[in-house]
Amino acid sequence: METQNNNNNTHDIMISNDATPSVETPSVETLDNESLSTVTHCGFVAIVGRPNVGKSTLMNHLIGQKISITSRKPQTTQYKINGVCTESEYQYIFVDTPGFQKRYINKLNTLLNKSVISSLTNVDAVLFVVEAGFFNTGDAQVLDLMPKDANVILVVNKQDKIKDKMELDRFVKEIKGKFTFKETLLVAAKHHLGTDVLLSKLRSFMPLGEFLYPEEQLTDRNSTFLAKEIIREKLFRYLGEELPYSLAVDINEFKEEPSIIRISATIIVDKENQKGMVIGKSGEKLKKVSSEARVDMEELFGNKVFLQVWVKVKTGFAEEAKFLKQFE
Repeated sequence: METQNNNNNTHDIMISNDATPSVETPSVETLDNESLSTVTHCGFVAIVGRPNVGKSTLMNHLIGQKISITSRKPQTTQYKINGVCTESEYQYIFVDTPGFQKRYINKLNTLLNKSVISSLTNVDAVLFVVEAGFFNTGDAQVLDLMPKDANVILVVNKQDKIKDKMELDRFVKEIKGKFTFKETLLVAAKHHLGTDVLLSKLRSFMPLGEFLYPEEQLTDRNSTFLAKEIIREKLFRYLGEELPYSLAVDINEFKEEPSIIRISATIIVDKENQKGMVIGKSGEKLKKVSSEARVDMEELFGNKVFLQVWVKVKTGFAEEAKFLKQFE
């Protein structure tokens, strides 16, 4: 597949090189002044909710970079991924989780639900995300998971979809009556409305502590993982309702050169007929998935990308212990 769109504005996603330290020895007075002026706060914030309320979109806008994939299909997010936002003396580590749901139960779904539950422990705050105007059994099931003593913030997302302010107020009042929330905030994450206020409200829940990540780092995941997730996002977008849950993506090669990144990936499907569904007529569907994935990779990695994608059949892979273990 040919690669286009040369982007010369490179930037690091993960850890950058440390600056060279000064050779001057500061006085004790200077050290005291510096220590007083650099008191830092760092904490973990879990983002939870039923599928399709906009959890991943919210995290992407909070950190200012798309690192968690999104789609209109439930449980697009299958791996816990940390997004890091550093502002002044505060570092927020957001934990994006799969959507919790009990409608379809299998081995993978059970592990994804356990991932949500485990994310509620050892965090400093929880963002319980609901969609404005909608609160159903799925929302109630997630709310029942909340520890009573946790710092839970109600985040009403997609507020822009309800034009009637009184209707929105009634909805918020109803949800607030279901749990003792520390704060209630209205946002439209897709349009970056209310996310700055949300960050400022979170400050009071961030404990004193040193930053766990360099200030320029945006996620705990590496570039290979992000490349795999970008391809998986495109598969969710262009395939049917069930097929994306029956496939996986492996990165065979991720080779960084000065002017280009060479990536080879394999899409693994469970059945032979699924291979044709992924490839499409005359290879058009696979070409579209690959092309759009490459464009997103170039934007994320800040470099030209040459991407090759293959499709392989491996019957029963989704039930294998090795495959399932990565979601624990």
